[in-house]
Amino acid sequence: MPHCCRYGKKRFRDDAVIRTAHHGTHIEGNRLNLTEAQDVLLGKDVVGRARDVQEVINYRRTLQVIEEESKKDLQRITEGTIKKLHKSVVEGILLPEQIGEYRTKQVVIKNSETGEVTFRPPSPVEVPFLMREFLYWLNKPDLDVHPVLKAGIAHHELVRIHPFIDGNGRVSRGLSTLILFLEKIRYTSVFFRSKSITIKTQLPIMSTCKRLIAVI
Repeated sequence: MPHCCRYGKKRFRDDAVIRTAHHGTHIEGNRLNLTEAQDVLLGKDVVGRARDVQEVINYRRTLQVIEEESKKDLQRITEGTIKKLHKSVVEGILLPEQIGEYRTKQVVIKNSETGEVTFRPPSPVEVPFLMREFLYWLNKPDLDVHPVLKAGIAHHELVRIHPFIDGNGRVSRGLSTLILFLEKIRYTSVFFRSKSITIKTQLPIMSTCKRLIAVI
């Protein structure tokens, strides 16, 4: 590969990591802007909350974990796999005893502006059973679901179960990315091909997705 192509590919990859780390944490309240996130990943000093800085660093590490796991050609995604993603997401943020461990208390999701409870995940006693059930579905050898749908449903279900005290959204996005990597689908192929998908073709996909979620 010519040097210019290798350089261009590296720049594209580095930019993708920065943007993914920024948007993947910003969506959950991280206050760093894109430039500040870039500076953090370049090792520069940034004025901001310690948690915000750590979240961005952890997100890059999570992307590395996803790539490492995908190269192992995993035959099954296990509880250990998901807990490993959680550890990379919350290292240095949660207490050691909470890292990679299912939550032991009830949590709720609130509207940040009104304080209204918008979602109440299952009770902690249900979490281990729900996770085993979820992984059974995810690893079914006869699961006839397109990888993109499979990744989307997995994201939805893991967020719904909310197995950890914190970091569930980031872990869910990491898991869906890992599923796509294991299925040999990279972001470029998904994004570029999506240009040819019309609203008419999306409707059956959305309908199928809803039916599949209903039976999990």
